[in-house]
Amino acid sequence: LVAHGDEQGVHRVYHQGSQTMAALIFPLTLLLALFAPEVLRLWTGNAAVAANVAPIVQFLVVGTAINGIMYLPYALQLANGWTSLSLVVSVCMCVTIIPTVYLLASRYGGPGAAAGWLIVNLLNFAIAFPLTHRRLLPREAWKWLGQDICPPLVGAAAVVLLGRRFMPLVGDRIEASGELVLLLLLAYIVTAVCTPSIRAWSRGQLRLLAASSR
Repeated sequence: LVAHGDEQGVHRVYHQGSQTMAALIFPLTLLLALFAPEVLRLWTGNAAVAANVAPIVQFLVVGTAINGIMYLPYALQLANGWTSLSLVVSVCMCVTIIPTVYLLASRYGGPGAAAGWLIVNLLNFAIAFPLTHRRLLPREAWKWLGQDICPPLVGAAAVVLLGRRFMPLVGDRIEASGELVLLLLLAYIVTAVCTPSIRAWSRGQLRLLAASSR
């Protein structure tokens, strides 16, 4: 689309892709972050291991989620032949992560080392988010944040936070695992409803289905 000079197409695909990426990432990320002890206990069968490893998992999954939602801005940079920004950000991340992980790991152990991954991805977000949009999609930064990222985040967070509040997960491993899977599916459904591009696509599919059944 960039090569063909299709500016409207670039805007459309960029926002649709960002929304889809956010809708795919946030439900699973929030489930793993908020239910990390339970997921690890179900996986390992060891409550002590789960309690010790849970903070590490929480930092890693949140850092990876931030990295994931920055994929579309990164792809936009490459499509426009703008490689210097990603190079600068990568160098900053490399320079930052080594002393950060060392200092945090020395003081806080494994969770501190995992927090370093979150910090460098927050740095990536803080640098690449405004600069990418300022140069390549002027006046689109807050649309990206408010329309593409926040709605699926809010939808997923609402479901998982309610699940965290009201799901005790007191049954056996199979029952508790089933409850988590159902919660994840519900989170994906609500997130899809909250995501403009997926909601519009679903309405279009329903219209086609209704038309074909006549």
